[in-house]
Amino acid sequence: MITGPVIADISESNSLDNDQVIVLPQVSVIASKVDASNVGKSTLTSEQIDRRQATTVQELLDDLPGTSLSGSPRVGGHTISIWGFGADVEDVQVRLDGAPKMFQKYRQGSLFIEPELLKAVEVNKGPHSALYGNGAFGGVINLETKDADDLLKPNQTVGAMVKYGFGTNNNMELYSGSVYAGGKDNPFDVVVNINKRRAGNMEDGEGNTFNYSGMNSKSGLIKLGYDFQNGHDINLTYILNKDGGTVPFAAKRGLFELRGDLRSKTVWRETDDETVVFKHHYISGDWFDTSFTLSMANTDQYDKRPENATKFKGANMGNKNWTDYKTWFAELKNVQTFNVMRVPNTLTYGVQFHKEERDVMMVNLSKEGRGEYNNGYYQPYYMPGGTQTFWSAFIQDEIVIDRLTITPSLRYDHITNKGVPNLAPQFNNPEAGHDYSKKSYAGFSPRLGLYYRLNQNTALFGDISHSFRAPVVDELYHVQSQRAGVSAVSRSLKPETINAIRVGFLKSFDGVVTSDDNLLVRTTLFHQEVKDNIHSRLGEYTKRDSTGSKLPKQDYYLNHKGYYVQGIEAELFYDAPRVFASLNFSIMDSEYKGTPRDPNGVDAPVNEVPPQEANMVLGYKWLEQDVRLGWRGKFVKNSGDTVIELDPDYHLYALYGRSKGYAVHGLFMEWEPKANHLNGLKAVVSVDNLFNKSYEPYLAARVPGMGRNVKATVSWKF
Repeated sequence: MITGPVIADISESNSLDNDQVIVLPQVSVIASKVDASNVGKSTLTSEQIDRRQATTVQELLDDLPGTSLSGSPRVGGHTISIWGFGADVEDVQVRLDGAPKMFQKYRQGSLFIEPELLKAVEVNKGPHSALYGNGAFGGVINLETKDADDLLKPNQTVGAMVKYGFGTNNNMELYSGSVYAGGKDNPFDVVVNINKRRAGNMEDGEGNTFNYSGMNSKSGLIKLGYDFQNGHDINLTYILNKDGGTVPFAAKRGLFELRGDLRSKTVWRETDDETVVFKHHYISGDWFDTSFTLSMANTDQYDKRPENATKFKGANMGNKNWTDYKTWFAELKNVQTFNVMRVPNTLTYGVQFHKEERDVMMVNLSKEGRGEYNNGYYQPYYMPGGTQTFWSAFIQDEIVIDRLTITPSLRYDHITNKGVPNLAPQFNNPEAGHDYSKKSYAGFSPRLGLYYRLNQNTALFGDISHSFRAPVVDELYHVQSQRAGVSAVSRSLKPETINAIRVGFLKSFDGVVTSDDNLLVRTTLFHQEVKDNIHSRLGEYTKRDSTGSKLPKQDYYLNHKGYYVQGIEAELFYDAPRVFASLNFSIMDSEYKGTPRDPNGVDAPVNEVPPQEANMVLGYKWLEQDVRLGWRGKFVKNSGDTVIELDPDYHLYALYGRSKGYAVHGLFMEWEPKANHLNGLKAVVSVDNLFNKSYEPYLAARVPGMGRNVKATVSWKF
């Protein structure tokens, strides 16, 4: 667990004068400024990332309010949920150094990034930013990799770091090495980092083994930057992550008990994930703060069943399959500042190009020799290949009128989908409604943000937004064979829309217990209402004739009536010379109009919305020994009634059922000596699940959490 989201020195602002923001002392639990431009964000700093010692990015985010890990503890077996959105990966967008990352596969994880590469993580909750479009109803996660300045010691221009870590639960070992050069007085910035992480099977709190849950990953980062010292600077980044091992085909599944020939039900899986980002920045006076970003991200996954495996059907992606996601992105953005009748304005505007390409293929040995299935070599009918192309423009103006900041914005998105015709005639038959031709969507997303400073220590904020999400390739071109009835592509789909409201306050208190301590409180209330949500055709949504037989050529996906998610989250951060603490909690409520199986059924809770949760940290600074140590706790309430209790027939489709509440405790200690002969040394020790609790997180789909895990890392800079 982590210390929770942090809010740091906010005494500066790139868009407001110093007397327009709340000024807080620079304290250890406060780590990113909060002003009119970034209310609603939770941030993790490099220090917190080190303290968490996480194996995945998803694990890093699990203790932030309103943010949950969905899936099993396996690497590659979980996704991210924000405010109950995340069942569809397009609802939570991820940017790595500005590059969009996208991967979606049946019961698999969606993000493959080594946490050792990161210096900061930012979670922007809700659809309230004009910089992101076509989805992101839950929010956007921005990941930032390390620069030389983050690693160099004071007055150093060239340096290196080695790091070793281990975990006792699964015998995890981490080996990391970096070399870097630069510094604030040098025009160049160079970082080269390599990592190797390996582990065996994990165990839950009762000692049960998660079979085939090990990992063997390699990752690296090359980052080059140059400042021409004439207003221009450039940056080129290359990030690579490779992993290979024997895993269950559905990596989100649970313990995977040893029954019969278990290995025949696994796959050998190789995942290669790479990202290339080029950035150019130019600044000149108040009118030009221009940035250009060009990126390519590629995630390639290969699965192969064991040689002794049965002939798996196409519904299980056959005996071999290849899934390749490639994302191209370009953005040109400018920020300019000016006054209109002495009123300061900060105008941000730009254009974006974004293209996602998905290539999927499988070998289905059960269809060898059958021409209608192209002899067993074809795309899965439920996971079609295709492209989705976005052309976008956005504009935002931040207007400061005394204590009030008004931020209206507008975004336009034009999206075109194009499917790849299936190689198997069985799934490429116009008479069955198989049509892989282009389909386009377009729309505007208006937003308005308000921020009002009551006094030096108190501020109110509010946002109201309208946005939309066009159908993705999966939803538009999913087909079945002609005899299935629900066989056609879903060309009649409308885009999903969302109306979202977020309000709250920020309050800072000085001298709470001692004369030099500080308490920061941030509270957010939100309501998000989705209309025309896209869902597969289940149960009563399937049209039938008088005999009960399915009518032919029905679309597989359709628009439902909609649902809402609303809630409150609060964050408290306390810091004193010797003590630090944090508390965050989130409470959410939801309602689906009907159920996903029956449009005329009783309104039910949204199945993906997690129960109430609180996270606490209490720490002590042993200044004389350069040590910080503390306790952390996660407290989760039982889920109460779910859609399964209100619509029992939905149990055939639901991943999440009623779950029990639980409490999990942990400890941590950090030692970073300042003595000359030990300068550059840092050691971190932590214990997760201190009492070896057996529990099942709600969004883990009945999969137990990891048992006790003692973790330690030691690094040395020289």
